[in-house]
Amino acid sequence: MLDYEDSKKRLEKLTVSDSIHPTGQLLALNASKLLDCLRPVGPMLGLNDRKLLDPCHTTKFLKKLEKLTTSNSIHPTGQLLALNAAKLLDCLRPVGPMLGLNDRKLLDPCHTTKFLKKLEKLTTSNSIHPTGQLLALNAAKLLDCLRPVGPMLGLNDRKLLDPCHTTKFLKKLEKLTTSNSIHPTGQLLALNAAKLLDCLRPVGPMLGLNDRKLLDPCHTTKFLKKLEKLTTSNSIHPTGQLLALNAAKLLDCLRPVGPMLGLNDRKLLDPCHTTKFLKKLEKLTTSNSIHPTGQLLALNAAKLLDCLRPVGPMLGQLLALNARQTSRSPGP
Repeated sequence: MLDYEDSKKRLEKLTVSDSIHPTGQLLALNASKLLDCLRPVGPMLGLNDRKLLDPCHTTKFLKKLEKLTTSNSIHPTGQLLALNAAKLLDCLRPVGPMLGLNDRKLLDPCHTTKFLKKLEKLTTSNSIHPTGQLLALNAAKLLDCLRPVGPMLGLNDRKLLDPCHTTKFLKKLEKLTTSNSIHPTGQLLALNAAKLLDCLRPVGPMLGLNDRKLLDPCHTTKFLKKLEKLTTSNSIHPTGQLLALNAAKLLDCLRPVGPMLGLNDRKLLDPCHTTKFLKKLEKLTTSNSIHPTGQLLALNAAKLLDCLRPVGPMLGQLLALNARQTSRSPGP
């Protein structure tokens, strides 16, 4: 039997070669978990543990797995499988009955391919692509993610289990979350539709919506347009990316830097003042001179002071230089 170091080298050579790159990306993340990740789908593609330990057989296995998971026809689902092949059955099982597959058929590559094609057709067609991105992340959580917004768009659990109704549901959800007018906010909703109301509720009063109106698609659309206008206009786009990640944390993220830029809580609740605040913040965080740091700040504005402190003296010199240049400039 090969010693550990030699085995590790051969394993590395096997997992990152060009011929098995898609699967290699998975294995390269943690080569030590190779057997654990491949074992559950080994029988499905004709390999036992002894063959998995043989690089020759493993290469054939990985090629088969790659062919199943990354061919063009099932690419979106393939991205899911590539993340963790060991969770294949667990991820597909919840939606199996919905698309006509039981566990026995899931273990049959022929049926699984048909299943994946059906799943892909449901989750990644152009008409429901943004929602499809959510489903591709974890198909097992489909019903849990869609259930909270089901009543809002006219679907109960029984209809959610019906592909025909679910397709209509997803189209409605897509229309609400990804139309051009509310696209940036739509990216938030696509991440976890179940958290829609929780994320929007904190900023509802700020833009004139209560819980009852949030449950009304008509009002919610107006709300999202208002929110989008505040968070993603060109003048405040970088900060807008932060807000789009979690609108609920708007006030918490802006509060620490409010006094620094002349805003208290009352002004933060006023869209007019907040817009000015964001413009100031954007000017500080995303100018070309500090762009790399700006990208960091956009992730969490609340950490602004901690992030800026190390470069404070440097910025102080720039401010002093700017002040001297201003004092030397001729008056009006």
